[in-house]
Amino acid sequence: MKKAYKNFVKSDAKLLVLDRDESFDAVSTWKKVKNPFVAPFRFIILEISKLSFSMKFTSFLFRNFMGMKVGKNVGFSPIDIDPLCSELITIGDNCVFGWKSKILCHEFTQKKARFGKVNIGNNVLVGACSVIRSGVSIGNNSSVGIYSFVNKDIPANEMWGGVPAKKIRMID
Repeated sequence: MKKAYKNFVKSDAKLLVLDRDESFDAVSTWKKVKNPFVAPFRFIILEISKLSFSMKFTSFLFRNFMGMKVGKNVGFSPIDIDPLCSELITIGDNCVFGWKSKILCHEFTQKKARFGKVNIGNNVLVGACSVIRSGVSIGNNSSVGIYSFVNKDIPANEMWGGVPAKKIRMID
């Protein structure tokens, strides 16, 4: 699994779905993908970022300690980032993330392990308590309403909301 994951990170592919070894429970499967010390370390960095009032410092932590690609002038309120696979996240310039929004990059089920790159364009607003699923792209100048579950790509210049998120209207 580790080799397949490393090749996926370097590739242009958006999703990686692997059969899970059912001799391990689903929760312990992540140890076959990453070093067991990576996720706890990143979790600590994430908790430190939630205490920071400086968006530049939060962006610095996310870039340098969580491996994310973060653009300029990104506003993070206290949010939850996937600590296991945060290197799969790319965020453009001038984005804003609402309180307790979540960005996920992996999922484990009884039979599969799913990893997906999350690409968020420029000038994107993600509402409070929203969840962005692994393998999703959000286009430039788009908006996600509060308490939304984004499980598919959002094109540029559109407002989406709901569970699951659906198009509400175009943005001029």
